[in-house]
Amino acid sequence: MTTSSSSTSTTTFSFIHEIILSLKEKTKSSSIRFMKCFLLISVVAVCVVSLNVLLLGQIRNRSQMLLSSSSVMTNHLAHHHHHDNISSTNSFPAFKGFPYLNEYQPPSVPKIFQIFVKTAVDLSFQINHDDDKDEQQPQQHFETNNFEEKQQSPNVHNKKKYQEGFYHQNRDVLFSSTHRCIRYRLDLERRQNSPLFTTCLFENICFNRRGEWILYSKSQQAKDKSGQVWVQTYPYTFLTGDIHRVRVKVLDPPRDLLFRGVNGIFDTNHATDSIMILSKNFKWIEKPTFGTSRHATANVGHAILDNFALVFNSMLNFDYVSPDSHILFMDDMYPNFAGDTRTPELIQLHGDIATNTSIEWAQRMTNLETLQQCLNAEEGAFIKKAPCQVAHIRNPENEKAGEVDTCFSSLVVGSTGTMYGFIEGRESVVALFRKFLLRQMKELENSRPFSKTFRIAIQNKPLNSINRDAIINVDKIVRYLTTNISESEMLELANQARSEKEPKYERVEIVNLKLEKMTFEEQVEFFGDLDVYVSSQGAASYMSLFMTKPNAVMLYVPMCFRNSLTCSDYNLKIHETLATNVKIISLVHYAHLLECVKGNSDEEEGFKVKAQAHTQPYGDCHERIDPEGLYRELITKALQRLL
Repeated sequence: MTTSSSSTSTTTFSFIHEIILSLKEKTKSSSIRFMKCFLLISVVAVCVVSLNVLLLGQIRNRSQMLLSSSSVMTNHLAHHHHHDNISSTNSFPAFKGFPYLNEYQPPSVPKIFQIFVKTAVDLSFQINHDDDKDEQQPQQHFETNNFEEKQQSPNVHNKKKYQEGFYHQNRDVLFSSTHRCIRYRLDLERRQNSPLFTTCLFENICFNRRGEWILYSKSQQAKDKSGQVWVQTYPYTFLTGDIHRVRVKVLDPPRDLLFRGVNGIFDTNHATDSIMILSKNFKWIEKPTFGTSRHATANVGHAILDNFALVFNSMLNFDYVSPDSHILFMDDMYPNFAGDTRTPELIQLHGDIATNTSIEWAQRMTNLETLQQCLNAEEGAFIKKAPCQVAHIRNPENEKAGEVDTCFSSLVVGSTGTMYGFIEGRESVVALFRKFLLRQMKELENSRPFSKTFRIAIQNKPLNSINRDAIINVDKIVRYLTTNISESEMLELANQARSEKEPKYERVEIVNLKLEKMTFEEQVEFFGDLDVYVSSQGAASYMSLFMTKPNAVMLYVPMCFRNSLTCSDYNLKIHETLATNVKIISLVHYAHLLECVKGNSDEEEGFKVKAQAHTQPYGDCHERIDPEGLYRELITKALQRLL
């Protein structure tokens, strides 16, 4: 293109020049002079056009080269990013969080620590590079100039393995920490002012093998709280133990750095607060991390209301609603408190289910590895990929206790308080939490098509739960609806309520619902397409959070009490906050349909009940519902959209 344009321009100039010369030899009449001026103007115009054509050709060639180079660079960067980020445990990389709630940026990892940034699935990261890997590391190394004179340490420039090295910083400090804490009343139990913060955001905070959280700061305000409890990580204040309390030790920012090699020995008599000693498995976590403790995660209701909705609340508080983060469990799943009688029951009832469920939930919340604070007699305290065993030892004291095991660029820790007990006013948090989970599970990628099946489900809870609050005659209710009521009758009622432009239902499905036989993903999909949900109170019913179908109805069976033979819908407030799109009808207003059954069999005698206000969170008898009355007084109205 460039050669062709240049040739065309040269030919044009030569042709015009010949015309001008011939004109000079002719008469100098005014008409000829006019023609000469016209031709000169034409020369200028042709020059401009030719130059533009020439430049356009060069620009096009250059653009093609840049596009090709850009494509190669993009592929290279994508490949490089894939290896540098912590491995994703989920298969949903497309969702990056809500942009308008994701403006927080963690600090950059200090240059000297960049070789310790966690880059693989296995968190036991050791400095043990071969020759090839050594060449790929950043241009940063440990020097031995000062330390050799004091300790005669081995040469750390050995490319096969670092034994021990000492880095002396020319500036004042290697790095420093910052913190930002918020305090507000978590719940109605805390009527007086509390010295604890609700949640804190720590930047460049570290964790040593003694189990201490270290903040490196010169702030006098922070130093005044050194060694004190800053936050608690458990949703219930009255059950909080030491394992749920985060004490923060405040030290001056370190000036020198010691890396302990696999075989290195460091005389702790020479250690000072200005020297930061790294363990052989030291790692730096650069992605934002959310620390929490777990409560009854085997129960889906508590998993939502007392655990992961609170983590999401912390994400909102600090403007980082993104799955590109870690969750850090800072607890033993079943801590043993003096006088605690429920924990042994929970261990016997749930076993490892609670631990496994908590990890599954964490992986639904974030795309990065779930971490845990661990403790054993040999290694002391350390951070690794969950799960891990927590030995019941306190502050192991040995020559390695002061070593730093892990540092975090950004750690948010604390608890915004149980939603099970105090959920009022949190509707916006719950709505965003639901949308976040559904986006993570790709349930909102496409709008759900209309289902031609009208689905009615009756919750069938196990009768051996700690809390006695099950519908005891679910089998009889399902049998009545499927044998005594024709499908055509229910279809006629349901389709009468639909306009001419709306599609019609073609079948009715009656479900004897046993959640324990379904995966969480199956439950979410099921509730998203549910029309009528009949359930007693209790945490198992809180999957109503995912009832998103227009005109869905929940028929709520209240908790009842055997001594007074009364019933209360005190916990209805939870569903009213969770299921914001759902019409909820409490059967406390239909108490004539209910009976209290004190035993665990539907064959046992039932006692009539009446409505009464209670503030107890649990009932102590199962409920029997009159199947015919349930259908005639409530389900028929739900079919017709009359509730």
